[in-house]
Amino acid sequence: MIKPVVVILGILLCTHVPDGVETHCNASLQGVLNLVSSASAEEIKEKKIFYWTCGMHPSVKMDKPGKCPICAMDLISVYEKGAGAEEAGALATIELSERARKLAQVKTDVVGFRSLTKDIYTVGIIEYDERLKALVSAWIPGRIDKLFVDFTGTQVVKGESMVWIYSPDLVSTQEEYLLALETLEKVTESPFDEVINGAKLLVDASKRRLLWWGVTEKQIEELTKDKKIKQHTVIYASISGIVIEKKALEGQYVMQGEMLYTVADLLNVWMKANIYEYEMAWIKVGQEVEVTTPAYPGEAFIGKIAFIEPFLDDKTRSVKIRCDIPNHQLKLKPSMYVNARIRIPIEELDKQGQNYVSGLD
Repeated sequence: MIKPVVVILGILLCTHVPDGVETHCNASLQGVLNLVSSASAEEIKEKKIFYWTCGMHPSVKMDKPGKCPICAMDLISVYEKGAGAEEAGALATIELSERARKLAQVKTDVVGFRSLTKDIYTVGIIEYDERLKALVSAWIPGRIDKLFVDFTGTQVVKGESMVWIYSPDLVSTQEEYLLALETLEKVTESPFDEVINGAKLLVDASKRRLLWWGVTEKQIEELTKDKKIKQHTVIYASISGIVIEKKALEGQYVMQGEMLYTVADLLNVWMKANIYEYEMAWIKVGQEVEVTTPAYPGEAFIGKIAFIEPFLDDKTRSVKIRCDIPNHQLKLKPSMYVNARIRIPIEELDKQGQNYVSGLD
């Protein structure tokens, strides 16, 4: 810390000096500067030079002074770690404790070989998986006397009761089935096989009709056992999921096949996005897609490309892709906009000779 003090004292000595003494003051200041320069030179000589490098190209390292082989600039010396390491050309290091690294959010990684990738960014929209949607329809014509699911958004389980419906056709079909059973019992001991077989065919036909009306095997067994005709039947959920549409009302008369509910399973959803024409050659079925949304910052949903449309949109000059995205926590909602990134390793490109060809060349 002597050099700055000496310089400052020399400047102070030359402040407000009479004209006759100016020459002497300049000489004194020059002597101080020469003293500082010589001290700095001696200090530098005491340091050991590690190597010579270029200020513009740190990768260049030489064991003697000279010119940079890249830009022809003069090489500068790099000194070993020690006192005065903060000066230009000297190695400088900083060490942080574990707590300091966390506060500074400094992350380190091991140097190694990694694959080069091509990233494609696009924007998509979440939609229902059409394979996981189902309609709950009226199996028989009749009147809805009770709704077990009375609003949209209700989560149902496969086999859960949804509608209690009365049907005159169902009553008459049960009567036909019981009559066929009674006939079969009467002709069991008949010597004519044709009569017995005819009665059996009549029972089978009546049973099939009950099954078509939505009556289960268990309900048919109960009817066969206790011979009690039921005026109502229950319509069950065909899949597990969430009711996204409801058209049934209590007291409503419905026809056979009329839609009552729409149920969708959201454990897997579709993400549809557009890929521009000049990026089409990079995209293939089975590639991994990373989906993010502002609704869940810092969280990524991983899926795969399942389908690429075979035609191009002539207005947007893009092709639409469809991705399967697992949604076990039901965080992704249909009609939600998302950001998508498709990362393609260079190994997936076709290699011709020593060049990688993307299909765009």
